Amino acid sequence: MEELISFVIAVSLLAISPGPDNIFVLMQSVVHGKKYGLATIVGLMTGCIIHTVFLALGVSTIIKNNSFIFFGIKLFGALYLFFFGL
Repeated sequence: MEELISFVIAVSLLAISPGPDNIFVLMQSVVHGKKYGLATIVGLMTGCIIHTVFLALGVSTIIKNNSFIFFGIKLFGALYLFFFGL
């Protein structure tokens, strides 16, 4: 029970602390309005949910143990960043 209380306190503090996501949502809301702010929240949470599901299913372990798949993901990420750099 002691660990659960400590965990809840730590998660609560992290959730309310302003980080890059919170600042991004705030800026989108200020610049474009409430509709864009809510859309940004939905996008961020969708990414978190997908990442958590992959983690729970063990996909990250498969990727970590297979160097070919890991290299492919790194290559895709590099090309993605290169595209945005252009």
